[in-house]
Formats: sequence, structure tokens, C-alpha cells
Amino acid sequence: MFSIALVMLTFPFLATGSEIQQLPRIGDTAAPGTIQDFTISSDGRLAVISGVEGKIIRLDTLTGRKRTLVSRYPYSVYAMAVSPPSGIAAIGTLGEIVLISLDDEKHTQLKMRIGADVVVEGLAFSPDGRLLAASSLDLSYITIWNPATGSEVDRLVPCEGGSKSVVFSPDGRDLAASCGDNSVKIWNLDTSHEISDISIGSGAWVNRIEFSKDGRWVFAATGGTNTIEMFDAGSGARVLALKGHTQQVDSIALRTDGVLVSTSDDGTVRLWNADTGTPIRTLEIPDGLIAGDGSVVLAQVEEPGVLQLWNARTGEKIRTFHVWADSKHDRTARH
Repeated sequence: MFSIALVMLTFPFLATGSEIQQLPRIGDTAAPGTIQDFTISSDGRLAVISGVEGKIIRLDTLTGRKRTLVSRYPYSVYAMAVSPPSGIAAIGTLGEIVLISLDDEKHTQLKMRIGADVVVEGLAFSPDGRLLAASSLDLSYITIWNPATGSEVDRLVPCEGGSKSVVFSPDGRDLAASCGDNSVKIWNLDTSHEISDISIGSGAWVNRIEFSKDGRWVFAATGGTNTIEMFDAGSGARVLALKGHTQQVDSIALRTDGVLVSTSDDGTVRLWNADTGTPIRTLEIPDGLIAGDGSVVLAQVEEPGVLQLWNARTGEKIRTFHVWADSKHDRTARH
């Protein structure tokens, strides 16, 4: 297991949150108080949230407690990820990736430059937290980083048209990315060679990718056709399509019991048998981000600065968070 203590000891270019340069924010047009981006840990117990004014906070979804990680980050945030041990958050912005420690009081940071005017739009940690994958629509390759040192360790090519979604296989040996040429490509990280090139087909685009727990299958959440496509990870052959959502499918997650959970712009969360594609249940839950274990959905509502946590098994609302207010303003739903 990746040691957070080891990461903190080996960061060579650390700076504290108070040392971040105070520059005018770039790329923000939303109203004050708007949540710009957020992510949730794989177990659903921790969220990291950024706002248009530049504040980045850590939110404990069990207690509602909040902690400010950065008081005013100078650039817009386009992608976020939390390492599986939940000790580090990766922030994708304009031209750089910033790693922020979530546990130490100074919230030490490491910046990794990815290229001037490159917008980082996809981030994913490997299951052991030792690697970080990053993608952009501005780049025709995927970069692999060592988050302990901030060094780039590999570039995976090709990924024509760039990418907004990357994901590691459960064993951490393969990486999949949605590419702009309507394909999902899979690389073996030991050899850096492409092992599968999956065509999604015209009229569809991929919002999210997920491997099955054994790494045999790849699921792609799509827009356009509003389906979840299932492919053989080795051959790239299409196995089946899960149909039922009436608008684009935004995120998916696989539970350990073999149930696939999906969110959509149609305002429903659907549960599927991942082996057969058979629908199990439809829940009325706002579109949001599913925790990696499929337990909860964190959703943004129309009111600025408000998130809701939903139980992805029962469809019950667990808690409402007023993100920028004191924790006492948050409330647990009464069932």
C-alpha cells in the first residue's frame, strides 16, 4: 500500500498553502459561491471541492466538517482526484497539476508542469497511489507521473483528439483513456504498448470509463446514444449495451457484488447486473459523481454552493452540505 508518510518525506519542491501566489483568477465567469469542481474518495467518506473564488476545501461527508486547503488558488480547476489512501488530492488546472496533502496542517503542495496553455481535464490515481495519470484535450498522449517526486515517468501514445477521462485497471497494470477519435484505448504500463483500440462508433462520446473488478471487461458511459457500452478489454470486441437512460450517462462505478451503478443527466441513478446488463433498479437521484465503491452519489443542486449526498443503494438523501458556510448549516436528512 502506498505510504502517505513516504510521499510527504520525498516531496522535493513543497510549498505551503499560504505561499501560493495571489494572482487574479483566470477563466471564471460563474456567479460568486459557485462550485467549480469536486471529487469524492473511493469509499465516499471524503470530498475535495473548489469554488470560483479560488477556495479549495476538504469535506468529511460523515461529519460535515470542512477544512480549507487553499484559500485562493489563482487558476480555474478543471479536474480533481483523490488518492486511494485519501491522503493526497490532485488538482488539474491551466498548465499544471498540483498535489495537495489532505492530512498535514500546512497542506503542503507539489506542482507538476504539464505545458503552457494546456488544460488538464482528466486525472486518476493508480489503486496503490504510486502513479498518477493525466489527460487533456490539448494533448495527443497521456502522461504518467510519480506523485512522490513530481516527475513524469511515461507518455502513452496515441490518443488522437485528446482525452477527458482516464482510469487504471484494478491491478494497476493497465490504463484506459477515452480519446477524441471516438475510441477507448488501453495500454499496458509495464511495456507502454497499446493493447486494445476500442471503437465507440459515430454519434456517441465517452464521459467515463470503468474496468470490471477482474480487469476483463471495460464499461464506457456515453452521451449521444445514452448507453453504457461493455467491451472485452483484451480484444476490444463489443459485448453488450446497457440501455435505459434517456440522457447522457455521466459516471459509472462497479460495486464488489457485481452491480454497476450509473448516473445521468436524466436525473436517475440506475443499478445493473454487470454480467448480463439486466436492469435491477432505478432511483430518483440528481446527476452527480459516484464514489468508486458505488455506495453514494455526491450531487450539486441549483442553489450555489450546495451539495447533496445520496445513498446509491436505497435512493435516500443522506445529507445536504452548504459548502462555504459553517458546518452547523449542514443537515442530515430525516428518513
